[in-house]
Amino acid sequence: MDFDPSQPMLGVQVNKFRCGGTAVAFCLWHGVADAAAIGGFVQTWSAISWGEGGGGDLVVDATAIFPPALNFDFSAPTSVAARLVKSNQGKYSKKRFVFRKEEIERMRDEYILSDRCRPSSVEALSAFLWAAVIRANQNAKMYLLTQATDLRKRLNPPFPSMCLGNIVYLTAARWMSDGAGGVTAQSLVGKIREAIMKVTGEHVSKIEAQGGLATEIEKIAAFGVDKIKFFGISSVCGFPFHEFDLGWDKPIWFLAAPFNLMDGANLYKTGDGGIEGIIGLTPQVMSTLDKDKEFIARVSCIQTLSSELSTLPSNY
Repeated sequence: MDFDPSQPMLGVQVNKFRCGGTAVAFCLWHGVADAAAIGGFVQTWSAISWGEGGGGDLVVDATAIFPPALNFDFSAPTSVAARLVKSNQGKYSKKRFVFRKEEIERMRDEYILSDRCRPSSVEALSAFLWAAVIRANQNAKMYLLTQATDLRKRLNPPFPSMCLGNIVYLTAARWMSDGAGGVTAQSLVGKIREAIMKVTGEHVSKIEAQGGLATEIEKIAAFGVDKIKFFGISSVCGFPFHEFDLGWDKPIWFLAAPFNLMDGANLYKTGDGGIEGIIGLTPQVMSTLDKDKEFIARVSCIQTLSSELSTLPSNY
């Protein structure tokens, strides 16, 4: 990832409102910070604000496990990633869907796994969202759900929980269409759990030795780019952003700016224990999703954020 040294690595803006509220916005260069790293940064900031000192070691050298992939360019016109993005050209709609804590708990009770365990809140909601998107877009042979997974605690030895870096890996759950439809969240939740549990330090080392994510994507794309539908989910529900206090009390709302959210969802905890999802889909698929009674019945709030979202940054 190229870095322009003339640009700041960190930007912070504080807005004060007439009602007495305060909004704090901060922007970190993604080349050095994923969601866990940002959480560690804010946690350290919060501790310093209250005179508690720093939050431990924030800098850890991960290059021994993740050597810089200088020849790995997602934006190269010949790359599989670029071809997949190009196949999804068009306008995108972006909406905010809120799910109450009670509804999430009902999903967990309904989508019991094969080992009789309840799925996590994110696993249950991910299965529910993925099933709804598949029903709304049944024109592919293979459906892939990708999720960003924090590797810090999965490595051996584990990394500090809040060290800087992009120490994440993409999981990929698959569902193959048989033409008969009938996909349910119950049939998908086990695939999601299996894909997540497979990601360990040993698994990542093996994949890296075989060419890394680029090679894995090439293998998937061999099925045929036009026959694959991706849906990506990124969750920060596991990070206690609602607990950080920078001196103005704990926040009542936290959100990361979901720019260029195409065929994906960003998940955040709400202040009352529920989960809100910012979802980006093509207008046609979003319109079908809006008419899905099974989906809408579980949603407590819907907010349109953008009816036409630009698909690509200028460097693609």
